[in-house]
Amino acid sequence: MTDSQRNCFMAVAEHSSFSKAAEALYVSQPAVSKNISTLEAELEIDLFDRQGKYVLLTKAGEILLSFLTEYNREYDAMIKRIRSLGHSTPYGTIRIGCGITWNAAHFYTRLARHFAIHFPGIQLEVEGMEPEGFFPALRRKEVDIVIMYGHDTDKPHEIESCHLIDLGTGFLCSSALSGSEEGSIESLGRHPFLIVETPTDRRNGSTYRQVVSSILEKKGITPEFAVCRSIPSGIVDVSCGKGSLFVDDWTSAISNSEFRYIPSGETSPVCLAWVQNSTDPLLKLVIDETKKVFEGNY
Repeated sequence: MTDSQRNCFMAVAEHSSFSKAAEALYVSQPAVSKNISTLEAELEIDLFDRQGKYVLLTKAGEILLSFLTEYNREYDAMIKRIRSLGHSTPYGTIRIGCGITWNAAHFYTRLARHFAIHFPGIQLEVEGMEPEGFFPALRRKEVDIVIMYGHDTDKPHEIESCHLIDLGTGFLCSSALSGSEEGSIESLGRHPFLIVETPTDRRNGSTYRQVVSSILEKKGITPEFAVCRSIPSGIVDVSCGKGSLFVDDWTSAISNSEFRYIPSGETSPVCLAWVQNSTDPLLKLVIDETKKVFEGNY
């Protein structure tokens, strides 16, 4: 397999189109088609199912894509390690996963400033994602570390984690729903409390449900719960006046004037997670320095 064949295959797989792949690679469409046809002839199997204007991966194509994706990641990591040998200071990029609804500036600004001063060769990249995608992304090496809300007791055995900080929590509601100008948790009791529950939560007992119930019981409120699929969908429900949503201080929607945030007076932990037994010295350095930043001034 030549570099040209590999690049054409990856581009067609990404864009599901020969013409769009050609545009992305700045080559002609016949050149892309020829590379794919030659590759399929060498492998003696079709990699794409051509259905009119749609181009879909076959099972063989899916296997090849998975292999090449992992190959590219490992190749990039190897290049970074080799280049770092020529630097007297640590060098490379670390990818950080975090909640898609968070305002990442709450932690990224401080981290970026710290590394820019003390480790200018290290670049930090942040990617927002749904919480259920944190551990799979770590396993697939799509991110190197994850900064995640909540307890880490249910993490897979191959994932290691540590506590970083305790965040304030509260209830996000529409401005109209909160009643008085100041708003209070008691004023929300007439409406449903929105919580996120996964199938695992329902089998093992929902952490969200337990936490919210505990907070509301202290206020003398017996809550009516409504389940939403995710925090983003819950925020949409809040904007439609369907209830209030339990969130933390880093949630981006708090700064939206259409919402009101009523603090609960309770906190919940934020954890740092990564794959155990990593031999990457750069990753270990970033983990240690991230702990220092949070331990210092947060």
